[in-house]
Amino acid sequence: MKDKQVLKIGLLIDSFQIPAWAYRVVEKICQGGYAQFALVILHPAAKTSDNWGIKAPGNFGSLLYRMFEKFEDQRYNPLNPFTLTDVKPLLTRATVITLNPPGGKSALTFREEEIEQIRRHQLDLIFKVGPVPLTGEILRAARYGVWAYHHSANPADNAEPFGFWEVLEQHPTTGAQLLILGEQAMQHRVIYHSDSSTNEYSFKRNRSLHYWKSVSFLPRRLKELHQLGEEPFFAMIDQLSPPAAPNSRKPFPVPTNRRLLLPLARHMLRQGFDKLSKRKHFHQWILLYHLGESPSRDFRAYRKMLPPKDRLWADPFVLHRDGTYYIFIEEALYNPKKGVISVMTMDEQGNYGTPQTIIERPYHMSYPYLIHWEGEDYMIPETSQNKTIELYKCVEFPHKWEFQYNLMEGVKAVDTTLFSHDGKWWMFVNITENEGASTWDELFLFYADHPFSRNWTPHPQNPIVSDTKSARPAGKIFLQDGQIYRPSQNCSRRYGYGLKINRIVELNEQRYREEESASYEPWEARIKGVHTYNRDRHLTLIDAVYWRER
Repeated sequence: MKDKQVLKIGLLIDSFQIPAWAYRVVEKICQGGYAQFALVILHPAAKTSDNWGIKAPGNFGSLLYRMFEKFEDQRYNPLNPFTLTDVKPLLTRATVITLNPPGGKSALTFREEEIEQIRRHQLDLIFKVGPVPLTGEILRAARYGVWAYHHSANPADNAEPFGFWEVLEQHPTTGAQLLILGEQAMQHRVIYHSDSSTNEYSFKRNRSLHYWKSVSFLPRRLKELHQLGEEPFFAMIDQLSPPAAPNSRKPFPVPTNRRLLLPLARHMLRQGFDKLSKRKHFHQWILLYHLGESPSRDFRAYRKMLPPKDRLWADPFVLHRDGTYYIFIEEALYNPKKGVISVMTMDEQGNYGTPQTIIERPYHMSYPYLIHWEGEDYMIPETSQNKTIELYKCVEFPHKWEFQYNLMEGVKAVDTTLFSHDGKWWMFVNITENEGASTWDELFLFYADHPFSRNWTPHPQNPIVSDTKSARPAGKIFLQDGQIYRPSQNCSRRYGYGLKINRIVELNEQRYREEESASYEPWEARIKGVHTYNRDRHLTLIDAVYWRER
C-alpha cells in the first residue's frame, strides 16, 4: 500500500438489483478514487434483496406484524433505503463470475475451485451485501477478508426486522456496525460502530434514518486504509473500535402474533395517550438562567424564562457588555414554524426584556454562535435549510448585523462552533452526508489559520464522533482549570433529550479524542429535554423542553 495503489474490491451479491442504500455505498466508493471494484461475485444464495425489509415481513407469518406495517405505510413515507436499484452501470470495469451452488442448498457455500477462482483476482477485500452469514475459506479469499454491514447493536444479535423491536421496547438508541467477518459472531472484527436515536413512534422511519447514515461507513474506512496503509490503519482500528463482546441484552424475538400482542398494544396505547395529552399540553422550548460568581450545573436552581405560548426560545448565547447581558436566541413562532435570530437584555438582578428580531431570512435560522475577533463581533447562525454556513458581522451592536459571505456552501451542516487552539481555528459542526440521514448523529472537524476562512481542511478522523448520544454541539467550547470542554447534545431518546460536557483530551491535525466529563438529563417531570449550555461573566444560560398547558 506504500505506493498508494487503489484498493481492489470484490462485490458479493445475488443479482445486480440491490437495495438503494447499498447502491449508494458502491457509488460513493466508485467516485472516491481510493478503490475500484475489480470483481463481482454473483451467488444466488446471497439474498441481497431479501431480509432487508422488502420480502422478510411476510415470511414472519404474523398477521399483527403485517397489519402494523400497513399502518406504518399509511402514516410514514421516508426515503426508502430498500428500493431495488440496478448497480450494473457502476461496475462496467469489473469482471463478473456467476456461481452455481450445490443443488438443494440455500446456504452460502463455495467450492474449492470457486475460492481459487476468486483468489486469482488478488483482491484486497470482499464487500458482502446481504445478511446471509459466511464461513469457510471464502473469509480468507482476499487480503483483508470479507467486510459486511451488521445492522444491530451487537455482532452476535441477528434480530429481524432491524429497528422494529427498538421502537416497541423504547430502546434509546439503534446501532449498526461494519465488520470484518470471522467464522463465528464472537470472531467478527468491529471496524466501525455508530448509534442513532430510536424514533419513538415509527420503526420504518427509525430503520430508514439508520440505513442512510450507514452508507458512509465503508467508504470512510476504505479511504483511511488507502491513505494510511495496512499497519497504521489496523492500529487505529484497534484503538477506536471496541472488540466484539457478548450481547448482554436479551435477543429480540421473531415477531409472531403471540409475542407481538402486548408490546404492540402498549405501543399503540402510548401513541394514543400522547395525542390526548397534547390536546391540553404542548412541548415548548424555554430558557433558564443562573447568576453567580461561579457556574452552577445544578439545573434545579435555575430560574425559568417562559416565552409567550405562540413561540419558542432556544439556543441561548450571551455577551456581557457595559453591565448588561445580551442574550442571542433562536425565536420561532409555531405557525409558521421558522426560526429567526433575536436578542434580549438582562441585568445583574435577572430582570430581562422582550426579544427583538435582528436577523431573518426566508429559511430557518437558529444557534447564533458568537465570536469576538479583532475588536469586532461576528455571528455564525445555523442555516442548514439553505445548505450554507453563513458569516454575519455586527455593524451596530446589538441590533444590526450584515451578511459577509459563506464559510461553506452545498452542505447540510448544523450548529457550527469555532474554537482557537495551538495557532489554528477549529470548526466543530454536525453534517449529514447522505440524504435521508439524521442531523443528530455525526460530528465533523475542520481547521484553518483564520476563523473566517473559506477553505477549511477536513480532519482525517472525520467524523470525529459518530454517536447520537454526544455528537451534536450544544454551545461554546470553554476552558476551565486548564482543560478544554465541549458541550454536546444527547439525542439518544429524542432530539435535545440531554446535555453532555466532554473534555477534549487531544486536538491536533492528526488526532482528536474526547471523553465524557458530565451528563445531564431532565430533572423534573415537566422538563423533557435540555440541549444548550453557555456562560459569560456571572450569567449561565441553558434551554429546555417544557411540558406546558395550552
